[in-house]
Amino acid sequence: MFGSSRPLAAATAAPEPRVWWLLWGVVLAVAVWGRQLLPIDETRYAAVAWEMWRDQHWLYPTLDGGFYAQKPPLLFWLTLAVWAVVGVADWVPRAIVAIMGLATIAASARLAQRLWPHTPAVARWVPATFGLVLIWLLFAPAWYFDIPNALWCVVGVHGLLDLAARRWGRGAALLALAFVAGVFTKGPMVLLTVGAAAVWAPLWGPRWVGWQQPPLWKAAVVVALTAVLGLAVYAGWLAWASAHAGEAVWRAVLGAQAVDRLSDDADHASPFWWYAPQLLWMLWPAWAVALALLRRRGSVQGDAGTGLVWGTFALLLLVLSLAAGKRGHYLMGWVPLGAVWLAARLATADLRVAPAWGWRVLAALPALVVGAALAVWVGRPQVVQAYPWAGPALQAVGAALVVWALVMAWPARDAARWVQRLAAGGIGLVLLHVAVAHAMGPSFQLRALAEQVGEAMRAGHPVAWTDGRFHGVLSFYGRLPRTPELLAPEQAAQWLARHPDGWVLVRSKPAPDERPPHCVPYRSGWLCIVRAGT
Repeated sequence: MFGSSRPLAAATAAPEPRVWWLLWGVVLAVAVWGRQLLPIDETRYAAVAWEMWRDQHWLYPTLDGGFYAQKPPLLFWLTLAVWAVVGVADWVPRAIVAIMGLATIAASARLAQRLWPHTPAVARWVPATFGLVLIWLLFAPAWYFDIPNALWCVVGVHGLLDLAARRWGRGAALLALAFVAGVFTKGPMVLLTVGAAAVWAPLWGPRWVGWQQPPLWKAAVVVALTAVLGLAVYAGWLAWASAHAGEAVWRAVLGAQAVDRLSDDADHASPFWWYAPQLLWMLWPAWAVALALLRRRGSVQGDAGTGLVWGTFALLLLVLSLAAGKRGHYLMGWVPLGAVWLAARLATADLRVAPAWGWRVLAALPALVVGAALAVWVGRPQVVQAYPWAGPALQAVGAALVVWALVMAWPARDAARWVQRLAAGGIGLVLLHVAVAHAMGPSFQLRALAEQVGEAMRAGHPVAWTDGRFHGVLSFYGRLPRTPELLAPEQAAQWLARHPDGWVLVRSKPAPDERPPHCVPYRSGWLCIVRAGT
C-alpha cells in the first residue's frame, strides 16, 4: 500500500526533536499540576510517603502504621527528598515520575544512536514513537512505579552495549546502577528485562557495529555480579529495616514483590495466554504503524537492534506468562526498546508516499469501536445507577478517542506527516488524566473530606473506619496524625457509645437521588460521617 522504498529519503521526513520535547514537556506539566491524587492507588502511595514524613522514619515505608511491603522505597525516598526542599505537595511524586519518563525517552534516543549509528534520523523519531504506545500514555503522569523502572531498564541495556564494546568499567557501572536502582524501584522486574537482553547477546551482539568481540564468559560474569550486587544491597536494606521495625519484614517483601506473584492464588492471577490480547491495546497504535511499514524495505530487518528488541520481548513475555500474577504494566520495561525499534523502521523507510486508506482505518478502528461502545454503555440506566460518576468521565474518554480516530483516519500528504499526526494526538491524549479526573467530580476528589477528618483528629476526636482496609485513603490530604481505628460495620454503634465525641466513617450505597446527611460522593457510593446521636 506504499510506494517504492528509498531509505535515504526518511532523513528529510524525520521530525524536529525540539518540537516533540516541548510537546511532551507542556502536556506532562499540565497533567501533573492539573488534578488531585486519585484513590485508591495514588492516595495509598501518598499515604505511605506522608507517614514516613510525619513519623520521621525515612528508612522503610509504612502504611496505616505497619510496614508496607508491596512496593520498594526509592520513589518514596525521592518524594521525601523533594518535600524537604519545596514542602509537602501532591504534585511532587507525579512530577518525579514525569521527569523520569522524559529521562527514559532521552536515554532511549541515545540508545537508538548507539544501535544504528549510521542512521541519525532514528534518534529524531524516538520522542514521537513514545506517543504511539497507549500504555505509556496511560502511565506517563501517574504515580506508579513502572515508568521509573523503564528508565533503569534502558540504563541496563546501555551497560550491555558497553560490555559488547569492551568498555568494562562503564558497562559494569551502568549495570550496577540499573540493577540497584531498579530493584529499589520495582523489585525484580529490571533483572528480568535486562537479563532477557543479556541472554540474547551472543546472537545480536556480533551483528552490532560496535561489537569488539568481548569474551562472553567475562561479560556474563559482569552481568551476574552486578545483578547479585543489586540484590545484595536490597537484602542489606531489608536486614536494616527489619532490625528497626522489630519484625522480619523481608518475608513480607519477598512474598509481596516476588514469590506470591507466582502461585495460582496470586493477585491478578490469569491464564498463560493472557498477555496476547492485552498487547493489542497496550501497543496501539504502534502496531498499526508497524504493519503499515511492512512493505517498505528498510535497513533494520535482521540487524542487531531488531534482534535485541524482539529477543528481549520474546523471553520476557514467556517468563511473565509463566507467572500466575499478570498485569499489562509488567511489560513497561520493554516499551522503550519497542519505541526505539519503531523509530528505526520509520527512519529507514520511504515515508514520502501517503498511507492507503486501509492502514488509516486499521489504526483508527479500535478508537472508533471503543468510543462508540462507551457512548452506548454510559447511557444505560443500570450503569448510571451503579456508577453515577461514570457518565461525564467516560464521555470525555469516548470523545477523545473519537477525535483521535478521526485524526488517524484523515488523509495525509505523506506517511511521515500521518505518523507524526498520530503521535501528536497520542501525546495530547495524556491530558485525559486531567479531563477524566475533573469529569469524575467529587466522587474521586477527597481533599475536603480528608481535611475535615484531619482537623477532627487534631482536635482530639477519635475516628474509626468501617469499610475494610483503610489504604490510607484520607491520610495525605487530611495530614492525619494517626490511622483511624478499623471496625466492622456492626461494631459502629457500640464504638460510638464508648466514644461519644467520636466520628465513624461509613461507606453507603443509597439510591442515586438520595443523599444521606453528612455524606460526600465516594467512588460508586457515599462516604458518610456518623456521630453519636445521628
